[in-house]
Amino acid sequence: MSENSLDLSILLTGASQDSLINIESFFKKMPIRYEIILIGPTPSEVEFPYLRLASFKEAAAKLNGNLIFFMDAKLRIPLAEIIAFMMHFQSNPELQFLNGDRFLPNKNRKRIDQTQDIKTGFYFEIFIQKYFGLSRYDYFCPMKAFRKEIGTRLLSQLKFRNLNEIELFILAHRFEIQIESLSVIWNERRSLTSGPSRHWSQFIKLIFALLYFRLSHWRRGPID
Repeated sequence: MSENSLDLSILLTGASQDSLINIESFFKKMPIRYEIILIGPTPSEVEFPYLRLASFKEAAAKLNGNLIFFMDAKLRIPLAEIIAFMMHFQSNPELQFLNGDRFLPNKNRKRIDQTQDIKTGFYFEIFIQKYFGLSRYDYFCPMKAFRKEIGTRLLSQLKFRNLNEIELFILAHRFEIQIESLSVIWNERRSLTSGPSRHWSQFIKLIFALLYFRLSHWRRGPID
């Protein structure tokens, strides 16, 4: 391991001052070396001197962590889930891509009530599996982790400017990267814009995204 390497690179979207304070407070209690990279628009009140990038693809060459995490600060993240992910990687040296799954049963952990967004995502996943021939995953769970080599490889090949979770699975499938799922607890923040119209809008956007992915990734040769 390089002397300059870190344990974690956290790619964070939807950052706010409060969310960053919570993350900093959590990690101060842990012997973990980490960096936080803010992706996308950042509110002006955020004072932390983090690296700020416009897109996930731009982050591919700037990561120093041995493990790469994707998280969405707009959601209620139980930060202890990060430790569970790290332990899972430590116990399995061959693991490359770990995806959070909000539907996997786990008798030792309390499950949350599914919000409408989670239910909508579940039904849409069935369509994705049939359309691309992928295995069943919780594609839209906003917590994913990779070993650095795999994460940078996937990020560097993104076609969308910003991360779309489905594209990661399409690329992983093409690279023949093994994906494992880990049960997670995730409480979604209620939005003032939630409701039937919002879910129909999301569905239409995802349909167009899938068509784009089909044109960009379907029946193409190996990627370097």
